[in-house]
Amino acid sequence: MHHKGCWIEHSGCTTPACSQGPGGLLEDLQGYKSGGEVPTKESQESIPGPLLETSPVLQPESQPQPQSVTLSKSVPDIKQDPDKPRRKLGVLISVGPDHPNFGHGTRLAAAAMQTGIEVYLYCLDDAVLGINDNQLQSMRGAGLRLFGCEFARRNRKLPPDENAIYGGLTMLSDLAGATDRFISFN
Repeated sequence: MHHKGCWIEHSGCTTPACSQGPGGLLEDLQGYKSGGEVPTKESQESIPGPLLETSPVLQPESQPQPQSVTLSKSVPDIKQDPDKPRRKLGVLISVGPDHPNFGHGTRLAAAAMQTGIEVYLYCLDDAVLGINDNQLQSMRGAGLRLFGCEFARRNRKLPPDENAIYGGLTMLSDLAGATDRFISFN
């Protein structure tokens, strides 16, 4: 739940990794679009729309159906200092393609790619069932680095394929350590 007093005091959501909190991914993306500088607190909207004293957290069954991910074939040409390395986002998805969080994770990955961020997406557990999804594969064609859990693939008796790089938890650990931000959708 979000409490109005907490929201005001902390300039946003205090839930770890929430995009609307201080230092959240939303600020990172806005800062990246505006030339690398994160906007000041004064320039941001302090409180979104009608925020009640407490706002209930949505449960998966009450969330809207996943929307399709659309990503243009080419990532827009963003002016970037050639001496400055591209920012990297790691995304872990561990729920199947029929769960709303699978769609949330893929949409976040698509949005980050459209801003020029390198995205590394690792599918764990039931998420390996979505690796062959046409939308995820089109994102892969546009530059998404797609990984899958080999153990999960074998347990679900999925045939080996070239649609992702399969590996174990050591690979996942390396991805988490090599990215600037790492977000999990469970």
